Amino acid sequence: DARREPLTPEILREVLGCFWRLHQQGEPTLGVQLGVLRSLPGVDMGVSTAILALADYKNYGVIDVRNWLALYRVKRGSFTVGDCLRYLESLRTLAQPLKMDVQEVDYLLWKSGK
Repeated sequence: DARREPLTPEILREVLGCFWRLHQQGEPTLGVQLGVLRSLPGVDMGVSTAILALADYKNYGVIDVRNWLALYRVKRGSFTVGDCLRYLESLRTLAQPLKMDVQEVDYLLWKSGK
């Protein structure tokens, strides 16, 4: 299984370098950025969006089942790139009138789901 193959520092450096180059190009590459990050062993959609949020907390949030339920009132177990785009758009729509960073709105959703 490819997910269990050892991850060398060189491969990690190449994958993360690819992510950062794509990230600098902006939003149209979001699906590709997520795909690059998800190519790493053990990195699912939630972890991929967490990395994006760490890279740019003002514009990204972390998708997870608790936040999805708090926002859309629908239980989900996994997420697609389309789900991530929808979630991100919703977070940005909420953040703008509140004059908050996307990550702050994301955190408030997480807290409300506890």
